[in-house]
Amino acid sequence: MTIGIQVLACFAAIWAILGLAMLQLNPVWFVLPVAVSGLAVLAANALARDLPSPPPAEQQRIKRLVLRWSMIEGIGIFIALALVFLLQRPQLGISAMCLVVGLHFLPLARGLPKPIYYASALVLIALALAGLTTPALATPGLVALGAALCLWLTILVLCLQLAMRTAATG
Repeated sequence: MTIGIQVLACFAAIWAILGLAMLQLNPVWFVLPVAVSGLAVLAANALARDLPSPPPAEQQRIKRLVLRWSMIEGIGIFIALALVFLLQRPQLGISAMCLVVGLHFLPLARGLPKPIYYASALVLIALALAGLTTPALATPGLVALGAALCLWLTILVLCLQLAMRTAATG
């Protein structure tokens, strides 16, 4: 039931650690994103505990959809990174990845359906474009931290939705 939140939390922690590392913060701070993501997963699991699982056919449809778009996202990230290195602009790599991640939320928003993913896509794409066009202001570390924050806010909205569903059924 909460696998999507678990995946978002994992990637939020990765983005945050990447951002903190790029900003050259002490690695002791890397514990914070892991803790935030861990707490988010615990909260989501607690909120979804009494909710029914989707029917098996719906679970399979969701798995196929997510797998398809995750594979496309992975290929897109590979191509984006190849392009920035080919253009000898590796400092744009984080923004290029953020752009692909943002774009991958669009079909997920429609197919799952999760309207919050449209907002997530918009924020990630905006962060990426800021990093690609004004890298002096939107440094790779800030883009990565912004992506982490976006994913955590997405998790917050999803948890609020779970809480409302739990309240409605209980």
